[in-house]
Order: sequence, then C-alpha cells, then structure tokens
Amino acid sequence: MTDTQNKLQSFLLDKVESLNEDARQVGPNGKVVNGELLNQEAAKEYYDGLIQGYTSFMLSVCDAPELLEMSESEMSHHVLREAGISMKDIKKSPKMDQLKDFYKQLQHDEPNAKVVIFTKFERMARLIHESIPDSLIYTGKLSDADKEYAKEQFVENPHYKVIVATDALSTGERKLALIT
Repeated sequence: MTDTQNKLQSFLLDKVESLNEDARQVGPNGKVVNGELLNQEAAKEYYDGLIQGYTSFMLSVCDAPELLEMSESEMSHHVLREAGISMKDIKKSPKMDQLKDFYKQLQHDEPNAKVVIFTKFERMARLIHESIPDSLIYTGKLSDADKEYAKEQFVENPHYKVIVATDALSTGERKLALIT
C-alpha cells in the first residue's frame, strides 16, 4: 500500500476502535448520541452502522483511495478531510497500477484474449473501466438495454477485450453464459 493508503487505514482503524469503545459504554438506559437519547438497542445499531461504514471504507482504500472521493457519501469526504489527505495523493493505487500492467502484458502475450474483471464495488468498476482503454462496463446501475449491449459487444466485437463487472454479471438471467 502507498503511504496514503496506510495513513487512511490507520485513521479508519482508530475510528472503528473508538466507536467500539463508545458502543461498549452504552448502558441499559441508552446513551445520548448527537443530542438525542437513544435506547440501548438503537444506540448499538447506530454504532454498528458507523462501524460497518468505516469498514467498507477500509476495503475501498485497499483498492484505490480515490473511491472515497468518488463516493456520494458525505462521511467518506469527511474522512478525507479529517485525515488530511490531498486529492493528488488519492490518485495513487498499486492495485490499479498492477492491473494496468497485467493488461498491457496480456495484450502483448495474448493479443486475442478476452478478460472479465469482477469487482465488488460499482465505483471500482467505473475506475477500472476508465483506466483500461476499449473496455466495457457491466453493473447493476446500467439499464437492461445497456447491459445487453455490453454483453453482446464483449462476445461479438473483437475490438473489446475487457469487460469490467460487478456481481450483476454473475447472477440471474443476465449471466455471461454465452462466452465459450
């Protein structure tokens, strides 16, 4: 990981540890959170939700810190500001660099090969798609027509060598079962 990724991971781990400590301190009468008295169950759910959010951010940071900036979540933007991370530093990702290098090598070694890249995050799919020339994207956010177009182009058009997808491609009737 880059120094930025390490800094963000440490920052997020500290946040999770602090939230775990806050959750442990919730008594049977609940706790005041953000000026509101929450009962014990609601307070624990509140802390669990925040912990899940920060844990999700840790996964994103391992892929590419830029994913935090791409997020629509104000919490992710707050993390970047609070951790003192500059926008130029979040653009560096060894994982993305390795993926691009792998693709270049594959093009050289196997020019007719086609590649399916799966990723958990829709934003990561977009980031990879933008980084690999002449790739297609397939996510749950696409219309049915766009999904079908991406599938058809990947299978039939020799120009497209890569399709970047979330789990949307591996489930339901839209599986990429036509590829042999």
